Amino acid sequence: MPTFTFRCEIPGDDKHVPRLLAQMGITDYVESEISEATFPRIKLGVFTVQSDLDLVAFKAQMESAVDDSVYDLHRCYQTLAEGDKPSW
Repeated sequence: MPTFTFRCEIPGDDKHVPRLLAQMGITDYVESEISEATFPRIKLGVFTVQSDLDLVAFKAQMESAVDDSVYDLHRCYQTLAEGDKPSW
């Protein structure tokens, strides 16, 4: 099963990610933090999940799951990458 990782774009958005993942049917994930190189004091949420889907299909599912309740996460799918590190 492939592993995918993405990060939040804005500090504090990580509290909304569990709702997004639940809308996608994902209940098992690992949450961590990462600092942006230009602003090391700012911590961004990083989430790692496993899915039976490939990267393209998972990204499409993630994008379509964003609705008004998790709209602030509309760019998280752009940082989605296969493996354990998000795309910048």
